[in-house]
Amino acid sequence: MGSLPLKNAASCKTYLHSLSQGEAAVLRAEALARTMLGCQPTDQAYHDWVADSVLDVRMQLEQCLLSPSASRSDVAQSRGHEGKVPLALESVLMSVLHAPVMQSLVTLHAQADATIHKQAKTHCYAGSKTLDSSLARLSGAEELLIGMDLSHASAALQRIDTECSCPLEMICAIAEADRRLADSAGRLRQSSDSEQAVSADDLLSTTIAAVIVAKPERLVSCLEYLKLFHSTGDWSGKTGFQVATLEAAAAYIEQLNRAFSTFSASGPAPRHSQEFMQALLEEDEPLTFANSSYALRMQAQHTSSPIQVPGPHKDKSASDLRYGHGMSLKQLIGEELMQRAASLQRTASLQRAASLHRTASGKLRAHTELTGAD
Repeated sequence: MGSLPLKNAASCKTYLHSLSQGEAAVLRAEALARTMLGCQPTDQAYHDWVADSVLDVRMQLEQCLLSPSASRSDVAQSRGHEGKVPLALESVLMSVLHAPVMQSLVTLHAQADATIHKQAKTHCYAGSKTLDSSLARLSGAEELLIGMDLSHASAALQRIDTECSCPLEMICAIAEADRRLADSAGRLRQSSDSEQAVSADDLLSTTIAAVIVAKPERLVSCLEYLKLFHSTGDWSGKTGFQVATLEAAAAYIEQLNRAFSTFSASGPAPRHSQEFMQALLEEDEPLTFANSSYALRMQAQHTSSPIQVPGPHKDKSASDLRYGHGMSLKQLIGEELMQRAASLQRTASLQRAASLHRTASGKLRAHTELTGAD
């Protein structure tokens, strides 16, 4: 059982049941998670408290399952499960909390969710499942990717919005969308005899297009949910890159709404992606594209000193899990992660903004030289 992949909450529960003391740990996790639902105000402080509590309970149960006894077989078992037990416990806890917490986040982020849904409906023709020329211009995709199949990736993105019941299921759906886009773009590049491999720019532009085709209703809320509650994620590696790309796509579509509003007030809407890029570059805040695969790899390889996790806590009971108690375990290890992520985001944003500016300027110069325009 330990060799089977964890893909959803059900497989996580089955996996934990296969471990010594695993069934008791599942019952304990579900009971404590239900206790957290006793108070559900719709504010960020409550979400932070739930995230702290989930992390605290998960680490406590993790220690119970992985702490070796005197038996040598138990020692070997704990070593073989160190990478899966945390993820499985997180998934079981969040499967109980998922629906009410998501509903609370949706209330908080209703405006941003509605903006993305509205923009997607505006720019996607009914039934469209491929990257047409109009969508390619809007998303910044290269011409050779026109005709690319977006149906599988957009379907995976729709599952994030409608079918998932824990962070693991969302991450698996995002990974599938990313893989589908990379495969489709790779086939088109190969068929066109392009020597260039699929790049981070390809993935970002086609992710933007896939989001528009998917027309999600709660994308911003889902991303906030992941950042709050997926504490076991590989945030400095593959998972971080995939989520950052999707978040960048969401930010771009939100910014399209502002760009359209700006142009609508002063004249006709822009027809080409370069005009959008220029409008976004001229905003007060830098672009929020965090899509530099090189920067993310460097971040993973050159992480500074390891994050220090506090020692064992006493067993948590229902009376300990009351909203307002100052459990700050997540804050203790989260501050450094947030600083690293913010630094990476700023660096990647500036790199992306500079790249877009160079691309737009180069195309404008080429057009001027060919047409002889002033």
